[in-house]
Amino acid sequence: MRGMIYEFRQYTLHPGVREEFVRLFERHFVESQEEAGISLVGIFTDLDRPDAFVWMRAFPDMEARRVALEEFYLRGAAWREHRDAANGMMIDSDDVLLLRLDGVPVVPGGAGPVEAVVAPAAVEPGGAAVVFEGEHSVNTFPRLPVREGEDVRLWLGRGLSAPPEALQHLRLLPTSRSPIR
Repeated sequence: MRGMIYEFRQYTLHPGVREEFVRLFERHFVESQEEAGISLVGIFTDLDRPDAFVWMRAFPDMEARRVALEEFYLRGAAWREHRDAANGMMIDSDDVLLLRLDGVPVVPGGAGPVEAVVAPAAVEPGGAAVVFEGEHSVNTFPRLPVREGEDVRLWLGRGLSAPPEALQHLRLLPTSRSPIR
């Protein structure tokens, strides 16, 4: 939805634990985040990086983000019970972009991989996609770092072509619990 704040999160996991991480995430962190007021947008594995896990979540605004993240991370039973297992499988969880929709939201249709292109804001890749632009608000939950000061766009869809200026071109496979399939 327009006006929402989105987080595009890319995790680097220890070699060989991705399937276990996906099971843990889907079993314990989907409903518990939703109960805390967090909307999960997509949950993916990266087809080109076997130790990467990518996901998106959304919040009505930055203040709602702060409240929901405090509820999930500081007071939530699921995170308290499973955080050591989750953190133990991660090498890095700080590759996070804050975004807003840039245009009309459209969920990528069809089956198979979803692609994400992260590029400078001036670049326009081809293909049908939902387009997000960088959100430059102050991080209201500093316990979770975000990439700051980057003027980027993220295209999420199918059949995207990444221009040479792209910072990243990801081929993502939705997991069994991903809202985007």
